[in-house]
Amino acid sequence: MKRLGNYLINSKFYISFAAVSLTIGTQIQLGGSPQIQPYLFIVFFATFVEYNLTRFVVLVLYKLPLAHSNDEWVNKQQKLFYTTFILAIIGLIIALLNAKQIVMLSIVRMTIITILYTLPFLKLKQLSLNLRKVPFLKIFLIMLVWSFSTVMLPILQLEQLINWKTTCLLMLERFLFIGALAILFDLRDVVADSQIGLKTIPSQIGESKSLLLSKVLLCFFLLDSFCYYLYTNLIYLFPAALISFLVLLYLVNSSKLKLSIHYHSLYLDGAILLHGLLIAFFYLYH
Repeated sequence: MKRLGNYLINSKFYISFAAVSLTIGTQIQLGGSPQIQPYLFIVFFATFVEYNLTRFVVLVLYKLPLAHSNDEWVNKQQKLFYTTFILAIIGLIIALLNAKQIVMLSIVRMTIITILYTLPFLKLKQLSLNLRKVPFLKIFLIMLVWSFSTVMLPILQLEQLINWKTTCLLMLERFLFIGALAILFDLRDVVADSQIGLKTIPSQIGESKSLLLSKVLLCFFLLDSFCYYLYTNLIYLFPAALISFLVLLYLVNSSKLKLSIHYHSLYLDGAILLHGLLIAFFYLYH
């Protein structure tokens, strides 16, 4: 069981399942019911590929071991990593071919943006466009990609007139939720980011102010969730937001959990998974 758990977490399958959970939560937040749609597979495989793309390129093109402590599993299990990565690419292609054209085109655009951001990190000097030189772009892109993937794809799939008020409220809720988490991950990577000249919020304002900002974003997330659920007559789902808020607030403040090597990969990623599951739970038992 321990080996399986390490595989799911270190291979990035765990965070991929969390992305799917959040997307299913969106289906419910839009007033619908959980459904198996091609875009769920796109979200799963695209998340897996995106989180492993840099790993794959560094290992294959540069023939270098991965330096980050979180990548030690990949260094030791390269054959297994290559196999799962290639299978994920195949799965993503199949899912895209079975998706609606508008969904496929939207995903391709987001993929291009994320690749343009990732490639300069790999020091491909022939590229003149280096998005990583733009201060604070990292957290914005994380918020944008997650919000688009887990909110806009279900909306595009519906093929109906978009209620921009509810869409903006839901997108803002996802922005705030992911933003609060992204700051905590940036705190972990502050040394590595500084070494490559990447300006992030923690590297500019320090740890204490970054933690405060994360808490502020969580508070706005809770407020926005309440407004959204009240406006859409889905107030029975609000406890999901409240519980997620309290869990994340505990994670932000817990000095004990922060000492765990699994703080980010298990607990913080798990908070994303939990939020989607909570939405489904209150939907089923309201």
